[in-house]
Amino acid sequence: PPHTFSGLTFNGTLDELIYLNRSLDATEISSLYGNSSLGANYCASYTLVTGCGTLNSVNETYILTQNVNSSATCFTIGANNVTLDCAGYTINYSQSSSGNGINIQNYNYTTVKNCQVISTSGSGSYAFRLLDSSFNRLTNNTITTIGTGAHIFYIQTSSYNLISGNRGTGTGTASIGLFIPSANSSNNIFTW
Repeated sequence: PPHTFSGLTFNGTLDELIYLNRSLDATEISSLYGNSSLGANYCASYTLVTGCGTLNSVNETYILTQNVNSSATCFTIGANNVTLDCAGYTINYSQSSSGNGINIQNYNYTTVKNCQVISTSGSGSYAFRLLDSSFNRLTNNTITTIGTGAHIFYIQTSSYNLISGNRGTGTGTASIGLFIPSANSSNNIFTW
């Protein structure tokens, strides 16, 4: 039967739900993810992330443990089946030159979730850039772009992507929320 939680109906089964009223530090996250008393480990493999860079291990979950900053591009996906869970932390990218918050090019099955993505000055920058990349999931992210031509989602020759539950604000001149420059992208699903 459906269950009600905070006025929302959930029809399914919850497994290993933990509700906390505070953020966890890196040590607590590591302990929780590796605690076998929860049954099967929450993630078979994970890496705690403290700075921008290339995420290039196949089938890896990366968990952000603090706010990160970059003068240009912050994260580049460099392998298939990568998950980046920002755990509510902020990615502040393109602070002094053009770049992307998360760049996914030529890799598939990427999940990016729970991020606060901010660009304060990057003209011609993208919060999320998907190029020749399919079957990705971008969920539960909050995006703010400030700057001329600073866009939220850029999707080119990429198909079968799910972009769901994201919130975005672009305040610069010629900023675009969703930019798909070619007809070679298809079957993408967008829900707000």
